Amino acid sequence: MKIGYASINTTIDRRVGKSFVIFSRKKERVLEDAKANLDELMRILEYNVGHNLLFFRIRPDLIPMASDPKLALNWQNDFGEDLKRIGSYINEHKIRINIHPDLFTMLNHPDPVQLSGAIRDLYYNAELLDLLGLDSSAKIQVHAGERFKHDKQWSIDSFIERFNVLDDRIKQRLVIENENVLCTFRDCMDIHIRTGLPIVPDVLHHEIAQNGEEVHRVLELAQDTWGECDGPMMVDYSSQDPGRMTGKHAISLDPAHFKKFIHVTTDMDFDLMVEHKDRENSAVRVYETIKDDPRVIAGLTSPTSTCQ
Repeated sequence: MKIGYASINTTIDRRVGKSFVIFSRKKERVLEDAKANLDELMRILEYNVGHNLLFFRIRPDLIPMASDPKLALNWQNDFGEDLKRIGSYINEHKIRINIHPDLFTMLNHPDPVQLSGAIRDLYYNAELLDLLGLDSSAKIQVHAGERFKHDKQWSIDSFIERFNVLDDRIKQRLVIENENVLCTFRDCMDIHIRTGLPIVPDVLHHEIAQNGEEVHRVLELAQDTWGECDGPMMVDYSSQDPGRMTGKHAISLDPAHFKKFIHVTTDMDFDLMVEHKDRENSAVRVYETIKDDPRVIAGLTSPTSTCQ
């Protein structure tokens, strides 16, 4: 088991990806931001290794506007050596990586322009992971998208139809996450049956939209969707923020909620993405809570995958 968090490290005040003013499309500015992002990523990874946090989610805008055809960046050449260096560090320390494209990257979007942009984003994400030199256990995590045309089945069918014609470089990295609105875990299982996509079970989303399935059963079913070259199952963990609308992640770890979750899953191994708002702080607390768990120890010494 590897434990991690997403994008931002608040302790050392580093974030992989910054807000970018859309009207400022000067190539020099974009390249400067991309270089800064890569430097930030390296510093975060070094912090993570020092705290045994060996799972990290990279923001999709690591290279800002990389998939924008008007800007036509040659980012692959401009940052090839940087990416190779960072990827070598990731592989040396056996860090698990994933990318979660933003909410506008929707394969079931009915607008052809939006759909084209989503597919370009996925190609960029896959190429980024390739240039980092990461094997197929480094994943691109997506939702099935919004409920378009007020028709859930149309939205799911459209997602599957578009997935089926994607390049294999994307297909081998794509995984799908359950939601509490459009695509529940049961819906994700239907998509898996029709596509073979591995499922990332989101604990909070399932607790909100469960159809009677216990968390253990959900993880058990999800684990069977992951193949050998996909790596261990990824699980998103958080609890509900009691002061906000349903589905919002709590700011920090709820020890009682987490201990109950980890207790009912003692017979399973998976990599755990901690999605609390205080980022690495809750991830460190998770590690300190379960650092003597044999699954965590095994995760620190796991062999390098032979899959590509």
